[in-house]
Amino acid sequence: STLFPYPTLFRSILPAPMATARAISPAPPTSRKGEATLRRNLKWEAIPQKLFGATPYPYEAEILKSVFKKRSRRITVRATTRAGKSYTMAQIAILAAVFRDNCRVGIIGPTYNKTRIIMNYIADMLASNPDFDDIVMIETSGMNRLERLRKEVSKKRITFHNGSSIECLSVDIDSRGFGAMGHAYDVIIVDETDMIDDESYAKIYRMLVESKEAQIIEIGNPWQLAHFYTHHHDPSWDKIHIRWQDCVEAGRMTAEDVEDQRKNLTELEFRVLFDAEFPDEVENAVFARDAINAMITPRSHERYDYILVGVDVARGGRDRTVITEMGAVGREADFLAHTTMDTRDVMVVAGQTSQIAEGYRAQHRKVAMSVDSIGLGSGVADRLRELGYDCQDLDRKSTRLNSCHIH
Repeated sequence: STLFPYPTLFRSILPAPMATARAISPAPPTSRKGEATLRRNLKWEAIPQKLFGATPYPYEAEILKSVFKKRSRRITVRATTRAGKSYTMAQIAILAAVFRDNCRVGIIGPTYNKTRIIMNYIADMLASNPDFDDIVMIETSGMNRLERLRKEVSKKRITFHNGSSIECLSVDIDSRGFGAMGHAYDVIIVDETDMIDDESYAKIYRMLVESKEAQIIEIGNPWQLAHFYTHHHDPSWDKIHIRWQDCVEAGRMTAEDVEDQRKNLTELEFRVLFDAEFPDEVENAVFARDAINAMITPRSHERYDYILVGVDVARGGRDRTVITEMGAVGREADFLAHTTMDTRDVMVVAGQTSQIAEGYRAQHRKVAMSVDSIGLGSGVADRLRELGYDCQDLDRKSTRLNSCHIH
């Protein structure tokens, strides 16, 4: 896909030397090399000022650079309250949809009302620049620009003439996240991720296996010691931490107001809402933070020849899917960890297995996989092979596990 399908906007955001250089054609670049060159040279933190008339705060600029310049695949952002999280996510949604052809942007939250906040910001931003008029596919007439845009975003999906779209979606926590099934996006924005339980979040994360270039950006307040906490300690995620001090320095709030809040909040509330730090303990958390740290702190796996990930997909009834991790040295294998899942969904299981594998790959470990390929397991194995993993069908004839002594 091209990075800049709209020449007018494309020319407007280029730095002056590049915009006037004869080497830059009026049309946007279509090659991967051209896209990479622009990502390196463009000042992404300056683009919102040119397109929306809003200069991003330094911490907002950091998020924009992670998404567009570094093109990080996994980005997790914990932020103090009132930092402007929703506004920043709205900017990311528009920039991705406008500057990438056929880009599907999904804004996912614990409830539909949560995602509507971001969609309303999107309407205001699109209305702030007339150059967007010919980009958004709006059929409504007889209204002013802002009214037309608000009419468009009152729907759950906005479409653009370049084939891109922005869609808001509720994960539907009451149904254990199955509201996200059947959907896939190239840019996945998870708002209030701390309010989404791990089982529901798994239905979102599996979207990342749809494409090797797909990106997921999650943001929230650090209330829970769950997936949000784990990602902030996972080397494969790009981590951004926005504290109240960052907002004071940027001029978004004052130190006096923060201290007033400190007097009226409990220690836990202030720690989470303003320091943006995970709590030592949370009432409905099973483990204290120190205990979870001990469990998720990566151990040294250097002595292993490779990491073996085995998958046994549930067959029905009360059966559960199990993913087992082992470290192999020659014909010896050490048990490392296991994950159980109350699902037989092929894409969810493949997504979770991929997430585990990428955690080891981030530690420069070779990963091999074995999947019980009888029944639904064959679909998981096929999907993992499509993603480029060394995946062997596990049956009576399999040699990968049968040749190992497991401790």
